[in-house]
Amino acid sequence: MVNLRRKNRISILNHFDDNFYKVAVVFPTLSFKEYNARNINRDALEKKHISHEKFKKLLSRYQPVSLHRGERFDEIIVI
Repeated sequence: MVNLRRKNRISILNHFDDNFYKVAVVFPTLSFKEYNARNINRDALEKKHISHEKFKKLLSRYQPVSLHRGERFDEIIVI
């Protein structure tokens, strides 16, 4: 989960001028149960774990991507 907030996306996009074609790829939000299952698997395979509280905080901070909110994307692909 990266670039969940509009302000962060705008800050990153400001590094690229209009000569770049900027595409946002938006993946579906999964159920908390699915995130938890993936987290358990990640912990077993990679010894990396994200707490439930952190997942909830990340999900609550998500702001949808928009072509009309100053984010300067040329295209948005929703998977």
